[in-house]
Order: sequence, then structure tokens, then C-alpha cells
Amino acid sequence: MENAENLDFNLNLLFSGGINPANLQEKIINGKCEQVYPHSRLRVNTVWELAVEAGLTTAYADKHPAYDIVRGPSGKGLTEGYFPEINSLASQLFPGAPAGDDFTANVTFAIAWDTLHVNAWLDWLDGKDPAHAEGTLNGVIPDLFGGNFQSVSVGQKTSGYEPDTLAFTPHLLEALDFVDDSLGEIVEKLKSKGLLQDTLIIVASKHGQAPINPKLFGEVDPDTLQADTGVPVLLATVSLYECSLEYQH
Repeated sequence: MENAENLDFNLNLLFSGGINPANLQEKIINGKCEQVYPHSRLRVNTVWELAVEAGLTTAYADKHPAYDIVRGPSGKGLTEGYFPEINSLASQLFPGAPAGDDFTANVTFAIAWDTLHVNAWLDWLDGKDPAHAEGTLNGVIPDLFGGNFQSVSVGQKTSGYEPDTLAFTPHLLEALDFVDDSLGEIVEKLKSKGLLQDTLIIVASKHGQAPINPKLFGEVDPDTLQADTGVPVLLATVSLYECSLEYQH
């Protein structure tokens, strides 16, 4: 048994009730057999954990209950967590969905799932607890909160790019427009709360749909990206993928 993403009570349910302890690995600690939660495996703290230790309120949304890893080794890094299961049956929001399809089957399903996160963020900016959240804000707006989008990733994997021109397919453009509009909603909410000027917004990519074969790996030139998008590149990081290949050799 592994501490993987499928630790919840029922993988098919959008809100399964969180991690099922019966699905956890066990380890001998101080002579006693104890269950090992994902966050227990971390050897360093997380920004969420540091924030809570400083007396701040935190909230985070992700795609599986197993992402409680952000709580940090202490397990106390989140004031509130929100983890609708992305691999659950899409028929829960789309009654006509094909049997067995989950929320990664197409962009339409992924956008519906992402919208749950967007609504949670908007709730948090009102100091509200979204339904099925783990923990409570007690009416306080989080000092630090975050989450993820999956629709662009799903668009890349299911529709991708036009074969000849590599232009974005309509489904991928739909996903990008959705994310852009959603971020706009968050900005407008921050404005309405008088919080925008006191808020740092960080938008980052977790990973792209890179090939596993090193020979097919291609790195995007930041100068080309800046020229094509018109968006300045303020920070560039070293490719950890290339570093790992160098280390292996």
C-alpha cells in the first residue's frame, strides 16, 4: 500500500470525507505501530506551517485529500483545507456524463471542478467556510491561501495543440480564458474588500506536459516567451529536469 493520491474513503465521490486512516501505511515509531499521514513524511516545514506558527490563518485547495502534505510535518499548517476529489465521477455534476468518466476526461468537466476551487477562494475572502471544507476559518479572511487549476493541464492532455501550426486548440483556449477570468474574479473581490494593495498574488506553473523521453525534452526560451506574449519575464529558474539528468550521468 502506498501513500498515493487515492487515500480517501471513496475515490468515486466528489467529497469523500477526507483521508481514510485504514488506507495509510504504518510505521514503528518509538516501539509503537502508528499510521503515517502524507504530511508526516515531510522533513522540512512548509510556508503554511510557518504562517500558522506565526499566528496567521491559512487555507488551501487541491485535488485530493492526500494533499494534506502542505500542513507540514506538524500536521498543523492549515486552518482550513478544501479537497474535492478530481478523479471522482463527473456524473455528480453532469448527470449525463459517460459512466466512469472523472473530472479529467475533458475541459468542460475540468472547468466545473476548477470552479469549485474558485468559489472556495471567493468564500474565503468573505471569511466563509465552503461546504465540505476541513476545519473552519471562524469568520476570518485567511492571511495566506491558495490552490490550483486543472483545466489548462486537462486541455493540454486531451486537446493540446494544432498538429501543423502548434496553435492552441479551441478547448485549450477555453481553459486559458476560464483561468484568466477566474483570476479576474479574485482581483475584483480583493478590490471590493479593500485588500488588493495589501495582497501579493503569485501565479505559478506546477509542471507542463513534458515528455518522459529526455531526447524529446525541449526548454522554452524566456526571451521567446516574452516576445510572443508581451509579458515581461521577471524571474527565471534553473531547469531541475536538466539538473537531474546531469546528476544521473
